[in-house]
Amino acid sequence: MKKVAIALGLLLSNSALAFNDCTQLDAQILGKVKSVTEVSATQVRVTIDWSQKYLYAPSFNCPLAIGEVSSFGFITTRKVTVGQQIDGIAYRSTQEDATAIYLW
Repeated sequence: MKKVAIALGLLLSNSALAFNDCTQLDAQILGKVKSVTEVSATQVRVTIDWSQKYLYAPSFNCPLAIGEVSSFGFITTRKVTVGQQIDGIAYRSTQEDATAIYLW
């Protein structure tokens, strides 16, 4: 019985570690728009005014660093203006660089 319990414990611990392989980093964002730059006909790059009230809550398992978002902003298809409040989930693939952050 002890051998079965140990084997089951090892199996479950290995399964839990397997889920930690991040393919996407993300964080919840709420803040005021500081700047909007057109990227394409349908997309804009938005930066947040970090001196105003804001919320930044990175994912526990696969966190997106606030430094990346504050340095490069994020890309969205939303129609936004400077001073407008914006919220959503900022994310990027671990295969992409920090300039490829999107807002969902």
